[in-house]
Amino acid sequence: MNSVLSPELMWIGSRCYRVNIPNDRRNEPERVNINYEEEEFNCELDAEDLYDEIEPIDNGTKFQLKMHIPSLFYSQIIGTKGATKKRLEQETSTQLTVPKMGSRDSNVLIIGKSRKDIISMRNRLDLIVVSGRAKQNFTHFLSIAFTSSQIQENFNKFKSQILNDPEINGIDDSLFQKPQKLHLTIGTLSLLDNEDRSRTAEMLQDCKEFIIDQVLQGSELNAKMVGLDYMNDDPSAVDVLYAKVVSENLQEITNGIAEYFSSRGFMQLKGDQVKLHVTLINSLFRDNDDAIVKDENQPRDSRDKDQGNRIKFDASKILKKYKDFNLGEIKIKEIHLSQRYSKASNGFYEATGILKL
Repeated sequence: MNSVLSPELMWIGSRCYRVNIPNDRRNEPERVNINYEEEEFNCELDAEDLYDEIEPIDNGTKFQLKMHIPSLFYSQIIGTKGATKKRLEQETSTQLTVPKMGSRDSNVLIIGKSRKDIISMRNRLDLIVVSGRAKQNFTHFLSIAFTSSQIQENFNKFKSQILNDPEINGIDDSLFQKPQKLHLTIGTLSLLDNEDRSRTAEMLQDCKEFIIDQVLQGSELNAKMVGLDYMNDDPSAVDVLYAKVVSENLQEITNGIAEYFSSRGFMQLKGDQVKLHVTLINSLFRDNDDAIVKDENQPRDSRDKDQGNRIKFDASKILKKYKDFNLGEIKIKEIHLSQRYSKASNGFYEATGILKL
């Protein structure tokens, strides 16, 4: 169904929003001005869920709610000469106090005469944060390491064959991923303070009971890395060459995790499925050996330095000779919330959170 007639529903905590993107700007996510409508059927649920968070003050004549918002978004909430803040207060019949920059208090304070008014303000602030977060370069990513001894050995074998093949030109050592950092990316996130990092780490733990256990039903999670493919239309001018990952259970699990994080405003996705792949060669590695690719599941952001100038490489002969290359099987035991531009003692990325399967 057309997305205008059936717009996307976005859940933030227990709140549900209908997100409407102006038609003439649908292909420009970094410039989109998000309009929203709160789902009417969820208003009563919101009030019930937030009941304990909203505190009565002034002998019960007023109510207040403290809400954490990363300080980066304070200026968007206040607006030019306080215009946005004033409009929000008028629309919701509330008073909003935003901490001063540098303050130890990281919570905005909402005061109103009714819980309904406070919830209305909170919903508006949630959407400002979601819209603002989408414009930031990502800082973390949900990852699964494909770094077993067998896979690393086969990857090094593949790399050696490519570099020593006289028929393959224009490929050098700097283009290859480090074997200790081979990974599948479920999705990328912009986490802007300690509260963001703590919250998403807890969300990752939630995925075991509500997503992973429901799929596996006590069985192991296994995957194969078999076959090569690329992310361009022309195999002679390629940015990324990757190994395909095969696992029905993993596909279902990664889809569920991505949808969960996306619905809560921490991740943007395109398409219905996470692309199961592990990058082997990346043209960005020439200048940045820690580049992480935003594939077709991720909206491109021209401000991201990892999306800068590329020098494409010719992968046509690699694909012809090694298209069915088998890098091995793996038993997946962990899912990481990984820090971008980091390196742990084992050579993989530092983890903000780890989910043990």
